[in-house]
Amino acid sequence: MNKTSLLVILLVSLTLAQDNFEEDPNMLYGDFGERNLNAEEGGDRVLASSKLRITNDFTYLTVGSDEFLNYVKGELIPAVTSYLQAAVSTNYPLTSPITVTKDTLCGRATPQALLTGVKTDFYVIYSSKTDTGSWVASATSCMSSTGVKRPIIITIGLNTRTLKVADINDPLLHDVNINTLTHEYIHGLGLNGVHFNNFVDSNGKVLTGHVKKVTLSGIDRTVLDLPSLTTRIRNFIGCSSIPGYFLTESGSAHPEERFFRWDIMVNGASTGSKITQFTLGFLEGTGWYSVDYSYAEPYFFGQGQGCTFYGDGLVASELEEFCTGTDMGCTDVGDSGGYCNGSTDLEGYKVITAQPLLNCENPKGSSYTVLALASKQVYGRGLGSKCFTGNLNAKKSVSQASYCLTYQCSGSGTSTKLELNFGPTKLTCTEKGPMSVDGYVGQINCPDPIAYCQTIGKPTCLRNCMGRGSCSSGKCYCSSGFQGTDCGFTA
Repeated sequence: MNKTSLLVILLVSLTLAQDNFEEDPNMLYGDFGERNLNAEEGGDRVLASSKLRITNDFTYLTVGSDEFLNYVKGELIPAVTSYLQAAVSTNYPLTSPITVTKDTLCGRATPQALLTGVKTDFYVIYSSKTDTGSWVASATSCMSSTGVKRPIIITIGLNTRTLKVADINDPLLHDVNINTLTHEYIHGLGLNGVHFNNFVDSNGKVLTGHVKKVTLSGIDRTVLDLPSLTTRIRNFIGCSSIPGYFLTESGSAHPEERFFRWDIMVNGASTGSKITQFTLGFLEGTGWYSVDYSYAEPYFFGQGQGCTFYGDGLVASELEEFCTGTDMGCTDVGDSGGYCNGSTDLEGYKVITAQPLLNCENPKGSSYTVLALASKQVYGRGLGSKCFTGNLNAKKSVSQASYCLTYQCSGSGTSTKLELNFGPTKLTCTEKGPMSVDGYVGQINCPDPIAYCQTIGKPTCLRNCMGRGSCSSGKCYCSSGFQGTDCGFTA
């Protein structure tokens, strides 16, 4: 099989991780005491929130190989739990243990620990099975508190056939798994239609009028108008008339991919997905949680594009977020090369879809270099490589391709320079446009150095080091017991 044929297969098979989200109409409610940390107490307003205590129950996590179970229990679930406990706190901690008096819960026998009581704020019951479907993980809400009706018990199911085991040598797969599982936790924490009408304001009063129906491009859509979240979206896009957080046209609990392409809550997690300010903003908007926005990842899709981005007459060719044709290019997050493709959720629009073997952080991608010498293109997480486009080649001009190059940003303001490395040859981009490179035929497409160095090119720490280390100058320094570029693995 030649390289081109293999890439076509990868394009189809290695992009998305689907979830199988469920809403339980038979929600249980439990009264275990809730302390409203935003309420008036003794005349003094309590502003602090409480760390979200998460308990993971593995009673039904039994199906799968030892390798699968060890990875899920020892690496994947602890990493996601660490991240969420660092990023999210609760305004309504429980003051007494969660105790279930019924013998069954969410269609299974109630775990023994819950029959006797568990001191926690959020209890997750895991299960696993081998299923022929394409889904990777599923989430179901089981119990909410009686006060503000905050979800307190959920189940998460994992499909052993589709959730693949990763190790420290396969960080991109671990990324997808982390994003997929985080996606399910956030469904469980409240991004679920059964919870929408229970959201509260800062005083604990039930919100009203925040679930809206809006017609856009001839389609009736569900929109959540949560004040803090809506304000963030409007400021980010630069449009004061955006009605709120658009969900998919079916009304399911996923944001519209057309507007939130790289957000992890889009239906299907791809390499390069981000835990965005909107992901965390939704949790804050429920009124049940406070969030630390330093744990939101950089995100630029649609930034500053104005009301046209949400308009009925959106023209793909007028916005850089969308592509036309089938050419190669770089994703909007700058980490990978890919091809221009569409999907049903994109409503006819197309974006550059990342390909794992063209990802600039994938150590296995070096064999797919376009330039004659692989050393000119640097692959591997932590090596500072990003995706650039052009028709560069050593001997003859080629059609547009993607290149993984290390780079440096220097200067500030209008004097910002972007330097691209081609082995011993260097090219300084001083403005946006094609530039020739000594020793090569064709040109490289320089991005605008000011915009690039303030966005995609700015060093960042993945997921702010998962709550397992400190971030300095875009590099994670892991606490004892953890390792990896994002501290996502145990040492």
